[in-house]
Amino acid sequence: CPGPQRGECVCGTCRCHEGFGGSGCGCRLGLGGCLRGGRECSGHGHCVCGSCLCQPGYVGPLCARCPSCRTPCQRLRDCADCGAFGRGPLRGNCSQACARVTTRVLPAPPPDPHAWCREK
Repeated sequence: CPGPQRGECVCGTCRCHEGFGGSGCGCRLGLGGCLRGGRECSGHGHCVCGSCLCQPGYVGPLCARCPSCRTPCQRLRDCADCGAFGRGPLRGNCSQACARVTTRVLPAPPPDPHAWCREK
């Protein structure tokens, strides 16, 4: 057994104290180390022995990062092209492919007068 704080050895078997489990009482039970904002492993994994076991593609102590996942801009780019401008790979199927996406064309912001260099 790993020590008196986690469990005790009784006839060659570990008897775990509350909050610990596993064959050697080395597994911290509960979700304490796996929660952020009330969500277990950011919704992308499961808590095993007090640590997150992430779904494929997700990494980090709380499975919050997905380096291989597309960003929202990447996911919605084709719907924006067809819905706002009538172009792109979905233009012939825009109403069905992008049924849950609302597009709006916003006016361009005015130019920033401080963005240009000025000679004195």
